[in-house]
Amino acid sequence: MKRLRLALHQLTLLALQALVFALAVRAAWPDNVRITAAERSPAFVHPTTLYLPRERKIYVFGGRQLPSGRPVDLADVAVIDLGSPIANLSDPMSPAVAPAPFRLPAADSYMPSFTFTGSSGGYEVHLFGGLSPETAPFKHYRVPDLLRATGVENVTQPITANTSLRVINPGWAATSTPLEAAGGLASDPAAYVFGNWSDVTSGLWRFDKAGLTEIQPSSGDRPQARGWASLTRFDANRLVLVGGNDGTNKQLADIWLFSILPRTWSRYSSSFTVKRDDFQSAVYTSPDSTRYLLVFGYAAPVLEYVALDKGTPPVTATIDPPLPAAFGSLAANSLVVHDSHLFILGGSPVHFMSALKITPNGDELKFAWVSSYTPSYKPPEGNATSPSPVPTATGNPAPVATIIGASVGGVIVLAGLVAGIVLFRRRAKDHRQDRAQRDLLLHTLIEDHRATSRSVPTWPSMDGSTLGPRTPTTPGINQGANEVNLPGGVRVVHDRDEGELLYLPTQTK
Repeated sequence: MKRLRLALHQLTLLALQALVFALAVRAAWPDNVRITAAERSPAFVHPTTLYLPRERKIYVFGGRQLPSGRPVDLADVAVIDLGSPIANLSDPMSPAVAPAPFRLPAADSYMPSFTFTGSSGGYEVHLFGGLSPETAPFKHYRVPDLLRATGVENVTQPITANTSLRVINPGWAATSTPLEAAGGLASDPAAYVFGNWSDVTSGLWRFDKAGLTEIQPSSGDRPQARGWASLTRFDANRLVLVGGNDGTNKQLADIWLFSILPRTWSRYSSSFTVKRDDFQSAVYTSPDSTRYLLVFGYAAPVLEYVALDKGTPPVTATIDPPLPAAFGSLAANSLVVHDSHLFILGGSPVHFMSALKITPNGDELKFAWVSSYTPSYKPPEGNATSPSPVPTATGNPAPVATIIGASVGGVIVLAGLVAGIVLFRRRAKDHRQDRAQRDLLLHTLIEDHRATSRSVPTWPSMDGSTLGPRTPTTPGINQGANEVNLPGGVRVVHDRDEGELLYLPTQTK
């Protein structure tokens, strides 16, 4: 009985642990991110997003809230699953979003990043923080194996030997994706930023595993000094710089391309119509392989796009139906293109996630605001743009819904097992009580039978074929036993020495 109680106690603890785990991975944006404008913040800005095409997931690192204009940076990491339908994209309790099993070592935002396939075969992620006045100096974070990660490393070596250097609010890309080996990006695992708001420079900076390096153009013109611009990796060898602020609160709309090799800048023939800063850009590839640069944010809410390889002027997009007016300008957001949708993450005023459906129409693109998402995208099978995930002991990484289902299922199984044990114990107790009552009744019947019967209770012979008088020398029979044959084919033996009643079938010839 003691062993049973101990097993029951252990199973109860396991059930409680499984329940706690299930609650810990509940679907929703992380608590710190989810705080509404009425409670704390009118904005969730400058998150860093990592897009995994093959896994159909977006990791959202850090970000910032602005309660009463005072920046509060976040250390939370969220995971968005785009592999299943999302009924309400803007829902802070969306079942498609869940906290990651790790957090940043320190609260941070405005973090350029890059990702490549590491030595373990998994995604190795590098993020560079400290690029705002509130989070400076520089910080370097590393996730060695993203899909198996339980923590984020804080790389301790200095990012630059020049400890007085400050690169504050430069032009940057909020979103990165695993570097494509076939396209040459794997030979250049790095993130780039341009300019510096702290002293408004025109330097181009390269973050890699070793730290921060300023890239000197080999020749030619370069963009004017600025901060708060968008700097997007357009393809394997080109960066695109758009807009920004020149330091006199003058916003810009020009377009520049930088060739990583041979390190030259060139200005695009046209500029965008809308001047902006603190916004983001993304690259969309149409079914006919035309690559478009999409620009969105700050200008409320105007989206522009340009086919850079065709040399055509930028186009102001028509959004029909439009984004709700409550979304405002959606400055300081992050953009991800997936499955012919432009996902908008974060922004000011307060905003979690929305999307614009992209539909090619000849040389034009049409956009429509959607409040929900139904996936139609089929991920590539191990192509170069996103390396295959590292298989675990149970295969591919389990989605959050699967983890929750397994946890809840485990709780249900354990709870059923515990309930079964409790029910068994209760029935066993009832059976013992019934047995005791029956023993008392039968014992009374035996005594009454002995007192009133004219015949002598008989013992079976050794072969069980005959019945004979009880004799002290009958082999194999306890000398203190008495027995009686009852109706219904039951023979009851009362062993007085052992204090037990034995129930046996009546023996026949």
